[in-house]
Amino acid sequence: MRWLNKGYTLAEMCAVLVIVSLFMNLCVPVSTGQISTFYQFPDAYLLKQSEALCRAESTVYEDDEGHVVYFNAAGNVRSAGTMHFRHRDIVVELGGGRIVIR
Repeated sequence: MRWLNKGYTLAEMCAVLVIVSLFMNLCVPVSTGQISTFYQFPDAYLLKQSEALCRAESTVYEDDEGHVVYFNAAGNVRSAGTMHFRHRDIVVELGGGRIVIR
């Protein structure tokens, strides 16, 4: 029955997990500026496209990064293109103005 006493208790395991998670939070650098801009883009893009459709008039989407997309009255884009962000690219396709995140 001596083998039943070997091992770690639940409290010891929890303490180790807390220490490791605190260490990881302190050591891993987080840059939110460019990443948050990337994630905000699709929402703002779709909002501008919806405004063009609802109002039946041309609209222009511009962001802080210098990306510009022109929508006609039907919500279609005037020209296709790729927008480069730090971590990902967004491709705007002709036609319905569909965006592809790569």
